[in-house]
Amino acid sequence: MKNKISALFLVVALIVPLGLGLFVRLNDVPVWEKHKALFFFHNRPLFTSYDAYYFAYYAKSYSSGTYKPGGKDPLTFVPDGSRFPKLIPMESWLGAQLTKLTGASLEEVALWMSPIFGVLFTVPFVLFLFRQRLWLTGLAGATLGVLSLLYLARTSIVRFDTDSLNLFFPFLIALFNLLAVESKGFRETLLWIAAAGVTANLYYWWYQHPGLVLASLIPLLLLLPFKKELSLKEKAVAAVAAVAAFNPFVLASSVSSIMTKVYFYILSYIGAETAKKEAFPNVLKTISEARHFQLYVTANITAGNLWLFIVGLAGTALLTIREFKRFILVLPFLLVGCLVFISGNRFAMYLAPFVGAGLGYFFDAGLQRFKNWRLISFAVAPVLVAAIAYANADSFKYLARPKIPPQVVAELYALRKDTPQGSWIWTWWDLGTAIKYYGERGVYHDGQSQFSPKTYFIALSFVEPSLKAAYNVTLGISKLGEKGIKKLLKEGVKPDRLKRELEEGKFNGPVGHPVYWLFTQDLLGKFYWISYLGTWDFKKEKGINLPLKGYLCVEVRPGLLECRGNVLLDLNKGIVAVKGRRLQLGSLGIRNAYGEVVKKSFPTPSKLSADVIYDPLKPQVAVCFLMPQRAFESAFNRLFILREPNPYFKLVRDRFPFGVLYRVKTPG
Repeated sequence: MKNKISALFLVVALIVPLGLGLFVRLNDVPVWEKHKALFFFHNRPLFTSYDAYYFAYYAKSYSSGTYKPGGKDPLTFVPDGSRFPKLIPMESWLGAQLTKLTGASLEEVALWMSPIFGVLFTVPFVLFLFRQRLWLTGLAGATLGVLSLLYLARTSIVRFDTDSLNLFFPFLIALFNLLAVESKGFRETLLWIAAAGVTANLYYWWYQHPGLVLASLIPLLLLLPFKKELSLKEKAVAAVAAVAAFNPFVLASSVSSIMTKVYFYILSYIGAETAKKEAFPNVLKTISEARHFQLYVTANITAGNLWLFIVGLAGTALLTIREFKRFILVLPFLLVGCLVFISGNRFAMYLAPFVGAGLGYFFDAGLQRFKNWRLISFAVAPVLVAAIAYANADSFKYLARPKIPPQVVAELYALRKDTPQGSWIWTWWDLGTAIKYYGERGVYHDGQSQFSPKTYFIALSFVEPSLKAAYNVTLGISKLGEKGIKKLLKEGVKPDRLKRELEEGKFNGPVGHPVYWLFTQDLLGKFYWISYLGTWDFKKEKGINLPLKGYLCVEVRPGLLECRGNVLLDLNKGIVAVKGRRLQLGSLGIRNAYGEVVKKSFPTPSKLSADVIYDPLKPQVAVCFLMPQRAFESAFNRLFILREPNPYFKLVRDRFPFGVLYRVKTPG
């Protein structure tokens, strides 16, 4: 009877999280199919993460035969150039193989691949705890893990990112390590060590972070000496076998990898704005997933609410202490999850299963004192699952959305016909890999190289009040690249001086490639942080955030606009009333329905300015942007929003606000 109840409970503990996890992810599919205009491009579902384009680009290159391991990648990190990874990312390889096998597009493969992979971690997680008779602990941890809002968002349909298996591999390695530690015979121990080693190597291929492979090995090496069933010689052989199975070459690179990650995710984040005096600004501060949230926000995206989060953490602490001998095998990844308290929010996905396990452990620890604890646990299980599901009701309402809307994707795709092959695209880093994937054009930086000094200079060009200076910066960086920048810095040229010399055109010259500036809709919101980097003061070590606030307006009578958000704008007097508060404008830019640009200045001093962009198809409708005067004067505003004619940039394509493309004119 006991064995039947145990088997039944194991089946339930496996099926319930898998079922719930797939449900909250795949219930988006009917919505996407119903509203294809919002979620598809060329009848393909759109990716829901920026990093998806990184893996998609390599998958596409691999399928087309242009991917050469270690060979030159002509589209990445121009003008310096880059090389294809010697080892193609597993996700890219799998995507390419599945498209070939099924005949489906890469996006269609990703639609199903990401959510299915995302729930697989529940299997080794439940089995790991089931071996310790912690049934409710495993059930609660797996359930909260798949329902956690942050993890759901990072493993949604068409996500095509490594997060989908970044919990599966560590927990599977921990399970095999546990079986190796608890096995009776020497050969059986070696068998499970080999299984753990194979999984560790697959984990490295999947995520390529050797420090995490080492973190999975260390607990095993700590526990092997305590195996009473083995002789001293056998323990030594088992330890050597473990190191060999986990790949010495991977382990050898793990220390430097760990130090890099510690600096990147902790020291660089919580430290100064720059690594040293008079250095370039810290780009990490501007990345949303790297930002540190307040406790209640962290609690909500991890466990559903603050109280569940606190109780779960308390249970996790108790579980760690009382079951330390086994729990040490997963302790490194609990510590990774705890980084959410001092670093970026992305680490919450590692913490969620442990918080859930902590909730379940209170019940396991209490109920196992009773004689019929198995039956009681079986009765408690649905209540526990229901409580976790109720706390995470937002996960059932969550709808995954494309990271890049179809209108912007159309602009990236249009680069193929609007720019000659071999062109370089000067824009912000977020869409870098998407430009390579859709537009097949070279980019100066992307999501894997945004910490280059080039990022600062691209931001600088956007906030430049002088279009000539912005033009000079573009040509100078196109000649110097990161290598040239670093060479000058090494020779003693200070960043502030390099900035001035670039603005003055000291490094101008023929580039050898057509260069294009691309503005896309997302940059209107991102200008807040772009401007922070671009206005960086090297002496004060800080920049200035320049917010752009947009409003949809209707012209109720000539010169008077009524806008959403209870905003009135008088174009003749330069007065804006925001929720009844009257503010004077210093400058006003108007682009009429015919594309003519008119600028006005008002005599009353003011740091507030505005743009009014009339709809060519609906002349009474306009979009108004309120902004600081410094933003009004910037190249970003003049080229993207107002689209002023000028001698340095030739307008090639205008689909404002989704995309505006300029060709940088050839010097001389």
